[in-house]
Amino acid sequence: MTVGVLCKKSRILGGKDADIKEMPYQVAIKYVHQNILKCGGSIVTDKHILTAAHCVATQLYSEMIIIAGTTNLNDILRWTYMIDHADIHPSYTGEMSNNTVSAYDIAVITIQGTIVFNEYQNKIDLPTIPYHIGDEAIISGWGWTTYPATNTPALLQTATVIIVSNEECADNFEFPICDYHMCTLQLNGIGVCTVSFFICLKPLTIMNIFSGDSGGPVVSNGKLIGVISFGVPCATGVPDVHTSIDFNINFIRSVINQ
Repeated sequence: MTVGVLCKKSRILGGKDADIKEMPYQVAIKYVHQNILKCGGSIVTDKHILTAAHCVATQLYSEMIIIAGTTNLNDILRWTYMIDHADIHPSYTGEMSNNTVSAYDIAVITIQGTIVFNEYQNKIDLPTIPYHIGDEAIISGWGWTTYPATNTPALLQTATVIIVSNEECADNFEFPICDYHMCTLQLNGIGVCTVSFFICLKPLTIMNIFSGDSGGPVVSNGKLIGVISFGVPCATGVPDVHTSIDFNINFIRSVINQ
């Protein structure tokens, strides 16, 4: 099977309403002028947001804004930050082939100004030890709660999922699951939903990658262990695939310690 193009629309399905004080590290990345949700992200220092590379790779930074400290994206009581620049993993190419689907899909955003930490906006710690297969993890974001849908919800959503091995995860896909990936799984109807179109035998040009929960946090035992990358298909009991923080920790630290 030849993978020609993977177009994505990510959202949390089967989740529940959350309060930003439960996860003050969660941010939204929106288009400035259109007021449309693009991606999620996680505060990791008072200057840095961790997200997926595909969220920032093809967009002018001036066209995006970071929203923090709010449960409801329509609330005027929130903090906003402009993007100074983003460091994309040097091995990320954006190519969607049978060997490189979502490879090194991670980026560190540096904001203009600094984040003043409080109960509504605060950093989450990076992992110091590897995660464990079978542990619970929390995913969150403002992506769609039903499929199909025409709007993203205003209220922050969260769901509990289980960390599964990359070997179990790989059994569900035609492409390899690699060390830079990590996977989670839950019952039918719960998880990240990415509408994916695999074009067989005829490679096509990638036109756009649309995302909502992409770039958002995967958290276990109070540590950020993953960045939401994609899920196929829509919360039907197939694992969701994320970018592993542990595998990419040297890249992340090289940016935030500059």
